[in-house]
Amino acid sequence: MARKNTTKYAILGMLSFGPRSGYDIKQKIEQSVRHFWSESYGQIYPILRRLVDEGLATKTTEPQETRPDRHVYEITKKGERELEVWLTEPIESRPIVRNELLLKLFFGQNTSPEILMQHIRQFREEIAATLLHLESVKAMCLDPGASDECDDEQAPYSLMTLHCGQHIMNGYVDWCDQTLDQLKELWLDGDQRAAVAEGDEA
Repeated sequence: MARKNTTKYAILGMLSFGPRSGYDIKQKIEQSVRHFWSESYGQIYPILRRLVDEGLATKTTEPQETRPDRHVYEITKKGERELEVWLTEPIESRPIVRNELLLKLFFGQNTSPEILMQHIRQFREEIAATLLHLESVKAMCLDPGASDECDDEQAPYSLMTLHCGQHIMNGYVDWCDQTLDQLKELWLDGDQRAAVAEGDEA
């Protein structure tokens, strides 16, 4: 069975919150689900055209005086039914995660622990920034009416996915700290071995 294009359903889901332009959809993804899902403009716009062709969404054009016309998309009843069907289907097998940091760490014997520590620290800083973002989203979800993605009906579901992201990110923080300690030990051991070697040569 062919894999379904999940981008299609991610966009239908975003449109289920209300009419949006392609730009609006991208911004909402960045603001709400970026800790577990991402879509590029190159993915969003072709799918929007496809949704219109399939009768799953409609498009209206809003003229703008100083900027290009704004194209706004709205989910149809057919689109709502398609989204509902997809939500009932079993999830497909998890895709392979590509993580350059872990790949570099796996081949770490070919560089110094100090270099790897720099990579881990950078990653930890990025995780800390993500945790701050998640806290801001959480505050928004706990404030009724602050966003159409976090109204009283949607908030519990948004918070469930947010809490998953927080658990994962906090796990990464713990892993970073442990790995930094291990790399520091390797670094110190390496320095000690180098010092011994220099002493033997003398």
